[in-house]
Amino acid sequence: MKLTSNQERRITNFLRDVYARTEGLSDAQRRRILAHVKMQLRERLQPYSDGPPEDTELEAIIDNCELPDFASSHTSPRAREINDVDALDPGASPRQAPPQQTPPQAARGDFLELEGRVWLGVCAGLARYVQIESAIVRIIAGIMFVATLGFFLWVYVGLYIFFYLRDRSGALPPLKARPIVWRVAGTLALGIVLFVAGEVLLWGMSTAVALVVGHEISLEAAWGWFAERNGTIAFWTLVLAVPLGAMSAMPVAEGWDYTLKKLAQACLAVYALLFTFGLACYFVGLLLEATGAATGIIAGG
Repeated sequence: MKLTSNQERRITNFLRDVYARTEGLSDAQRRRILAHVKMQLRERLQPYSDGPPEDTELEAIIDNCELPDFASSHTSPRAREINDVDALDPGASPRQAPPQQTPPQAARGDFLELEGRVWLGVCAGLARYVQIESAIVRIIAGIMFVATLGFFLWVYVGLYIFFYLRDRSGALPPLKARPIVWRVAGTLALGIVLFVAGEVLLWGMSTAVALVVGHEISLEAAWGWFAERNGTIAFWTLVLAVPLGAMSAMPVAEGWDYTLKKLAQACLAVYALLFTFGLACYFVGLLLEATGAATGIIAGG
């Protein structure tokens, strides 16, 4: 069967929760219960061998697994039906639970929405909080992104982290700090290296030509545009690339982790193209000015 990385994490967290709820039992009994639950999951995920299920379908499968509430001393009605833990044998055919609808809280945190999200569920969660359509919130977010020239991505990431830290539902996928830090650090490092390399090469070319000609050369904007705008280009590249890189390491909706990573890399690639073209323009401009100065000197002599 094929599952997304988020779905695999969801199943792993579910099995950990089952193991934690059976803390008072022996290790052998806990292993049998886990084996029984895994068998139910395998059987119910078998129809999805050609492609992963929807997140809501996976939640319904998990909710329909037979889980006796051992943590509460068999006080639930379903737990009282099971008098012998050893009867949960992995080889036995599991009893079919009646179909249940996924509870609304199963796919949402306190402030974030997992069902129907596009990226991290911030817009959908805000829409639920203020009780309006999520499309309206997304349109407003898109307008803010354009109006702030990309700065709103930082606000979006900040809102997600803020809501995640305040969440007490336990329904959100884990947020791992190390991959985010590495992705952000790598993006920043590449952007800063390009900026510094550009400044050093610009200085080196202008200094070399000045030594040959005997005086500093001032280029027109048509040739020296990169020298004037290198810092601005680097700044806006990092404004877009850093939050995109951070989101690519967060638990975004299916497929978006790869897409956001490529978008962050594309921002740096565009900067690298401008870097190369700008240096070429600057070098050609210096050569033309140096040639003109030398020609003027010869003609004057």
